[in-house]
Amino acid sequence: MHHVIQWSGGIGSWAATELVRREHSDDPINLLFSDVLIEDSDLYRFNADASARLGIPITRVCVGRTPFELFTQRSYLGNARIAPCSQLLKQ
Repeated sequence: MHHVIQWSGGIGSWAATELVRREHSDDPINLLFSDVLIEDSDLYRFNADASARLGIPITRVCVGRTPFELFTQRSYLGNARIAPCSQLLKQ
């Protein structure tokens, strides 16, 4: 079986990857990172370090818009109640 892990660049992604590796050591794993172009530079450093340490390349996908550009294009006021960014920029 082929495993695709939605990689966020956080400890949860790392733990999920380690769990899948332990449970399915012979299966291929892809790490999928949806870049919204506004992450802290330390996240990109962590991604590179984690990828090297895990021995698994990270596949980066990017729509090419930031959440703020999406808000402007959709005439939407960003808030914590609904998350169109996750749907439109990450899924």
